[in-house]
Amino acid sequence: MAASYPAAAKYFTNKVDNTDTVIASDVNLAYDEITAIETTLGTTPAVSSTWSGTFDSTSAANWTTVTGRLENIEYGLKVAYDQRVKTNGGSTIASTSTTVGLTISTSGTGNLFAAGNTVINSSGNIVAIDGGTA
Repeated sequence: MAASYPAAAKYFTNKVDNTDTVIASDVNLAYDEITAIETTLGTTPAVSSTWSGTFDSTSAANWTTVTGRLENIEYGLKVAYDQRVKTNGGSTIASTSTTVGLTISTSGTGNLFAAGNTVINSSGNIVAIDGGTA
């Protein structure tokens, strides 16, 4: 029989000693679910093979739980978001003494920025257009 996980959670019926007959399919169903979970998570889901830094207080590549590893990733994404781009009544691009707030590629030929009658063209030059809009 195919496992329910990861498409759905499998719920088992408790068996009562000396009342219920336990047959091979009961045990095999549990084995199928365990195998599906292990296959999905892998053999070391709380360990990162590419970890090279610290988001919170964790400096090692091993977390005690998968939840701890996932929370650390989420925390790191939040910190990166907060440090790079913040939204406060609009988009604000923040830079620090060691990071560039925004880099725009100039490999194309279209304007990089247009607002009202002001354009930053593909060469990075600011151009004001008299009597019209960009």
